Amino acid sequence: MVTELYPTFKKNNIAVVFSITDNYVPIFGTCLQSLINNSSPRNNYDIYVFSENISENNQMRLKLMCSQKNFSLRFIDIKPYLSKYPRSDFYLSEHITIATYYRFFIPSVFKNFDKVIYSDSDVIYENDVALLYKQNIRNYIIGAALSGWQYAMNDKFKHYALDILKMTDATQYIQGGILLCNIKRMIAYDFTNKCIKALKRIKTPKTWDQCIINSVCNGQIYFLDRKWNVEWHYPFCHPNYEQKVSQRIYDDYLEARAKPNIVHYASAIKPWNAPERDLASNFWKYARVSPFYEEILEILLASKMPKDPDLKQIKEIANLGKLKINYLRYKLLSFLTIGKKRRKYCEKKKSTKTRIKNIKKFLRTL
Repeated sequence: MVTELYPTFKKNNIAVVFSITDNYVPIFGTCLQSLINNSSPRNNYDIYVFSENISENNQMRLKLMCSQKNFSLRFIDIKPYLSKYPRSDFYLSEHITIATYYRFFIPSVFKNFDKVIYSDSDVIYENDVALLYKQNIRNYIIGAALSGWQYAMNDKFKHYALDILKMTDATQYIQGGILLCNIKRMIAYDFTNKCIKALKRIKTPKTWDQCIINSVCNGQIYFLDRKWNVEWHYPFCHPNYEQKVSQRIYDDYLEARAKPNIVHYASAIKPWNAPERDLASNFWKYARVSPFYEEILEILLASKMPKDPDLKQIKEIANLGKLKINYLRYKLLSFLTIGKKRRKYCEKKKSTKTRIKNIKKFLRTL
C-alpha cells in the first residue's frame, strides 16, 4: 500500500532522500553524521530512506541520530512502487543491487513536494545541504554536477553517449550521485516511465542508473558547481588525468577538491577500505563520532585481513567500544574505593588501557 507523503515541516523544509540496504547502514550513518554536523538551526531537515530490508534495530539507531527538533527521519518501503515492474527490467551486477534504481521513483513518492535532493550514501557533507536545496532549478528537471570523467572520454565512450544514450552533447554527461530534483517538472515529463523505457532499450548501461538519467534528461539539466559532487578517485583511478583534460577543467577540479561541499567516494575504492588515500580523512572524521564507528573498523579490518587472521585480535577490535566504557568505569571506581578494591580497579584500569593502546597500534598498521 502506497502512503501519501507530505513535508514534515511547514517552513524551511529541506527534503533529502537516500537509498540503502541494511549492510550499508554504517556507511550511511557516517554520511548522516556529516550532514547533521554541517546543518543550521535556521533550517528543518526532512530525511528519507528508501529501503526494503533495514532491520528495526538499525532503523532505531538512525532515528536516534535525528532526535534534534529540526530533524526528521522516515523510512519508505519502496516495494509498492516497484511492484508494477518485473525485476528483470533492472540491469544488475555483482556489486549493483536494485537499490540503485530507486531514484527513478522519486516523482511518484514525493509528488506533494516542490523539490527533493537525492543523495548517494557514499558521500560526506562538508557544507550545509540547505545551500544546495535552495538553488533555483525552476526551468530544469534536475540539477547535477558534470562528471569529471566525461572530459577524458575516449572515442568509444563518446560513441556510446551519442549513439546509445542518445545524448546531444557527450561533454554534458553528469554524475548521478547527487541530484536536485524539480518534482513538478519530473512528473510533467513522465520521468519514471521514460527511465524504465530507456533501461529496456539500452539493456546494459555502463554506469547503470546514471547512464539512464543522462539519456532521459540530457538538455534539461541545471549544472551544479562541481564542489557539490567532488569525485575523489581521479588521481588514483585515472592516471595522467591532468593530461587528458584542458588546463581550465583540471584547475576547476583541483579547486573543488581543495574545498568540497560534498566528497563523493565513487569507484570501487572506498575510504573504509583505503584510509590512507587523500580525502579519506574527511570520511573518518565523521565516522569517529558516529554510532557506527566500531562496525566501520570491522569493515576496514575485514578488507585488510590476512589469509590466516589472528582471531583473538579480531575479537579485541570488535570489543573496542566496550573496552573504552570499562576503562572509564575502572578509572572512576579506582577513585571511589579504598584498600584491596582500589588496587583491583587500578590494575583493571591499567590492563584495559594497555589493551586499548595495543588495538590502536594494530589498526595503525593496516
